[in-house]
Amino acid sequence: MKKGFTLIELLVVVLIIGILSAIALPQYQKAVFKSRLSEVMVNLKTIGNCFDMYVLEHGLPAAGSTVYMKDMGCTVELTGGQWTNDYTYKTKNFIYDDIGCGHEKCHLHVSDKGFTNDPTFAMNDYENDKICFTQNKPLGRMACKMFEEHGWTYEDDVW
Repeated sequence: MKKGFTLIELLVVVLIIGILSAIALPQYQKAVFKSRLSEVMVNLKTIGNCFDMYVLEHGLPAAGSTVYMKDMGCTVELTGGQWTNDYTYKTKNFIYDDIGCGHEKCHLHVSDKGFTNDPTFAMNDYENDKICFTQNKPLGRMACKMFEEHGWTYEDDVW
């Protein structure tokens, strides 16, 4: 009598492993993205504090002009990356773009470097009416829903 596995038994095992990995991989990717969002939360807190201090001291800029974060005189810097110009900050996982205050609101766009250069989600703060919005992107939706727990309003398909 021969010992060993038949071809059918091996195919069944490979099929089971394939099914399990197909289920586990998307969940793993979501968990990784959620952990990366902790970086965003820290930087958003810093950006929000900078916006608040600037607006309290100077008010919002005049119509047609924008003051970017680097020009606001914040004493605390963002973490995990570096400035590429006056309004773009890049970290290992995200690109923070258009960080500044205009005559109506303070705003920024956040892009996930691993998936696309299009903004994954964007945030506006108008007189403490904090809005996070996305354009039908699953990762943006997940991020904005996480920010709801911290007082942000979530709007979908707004761009």
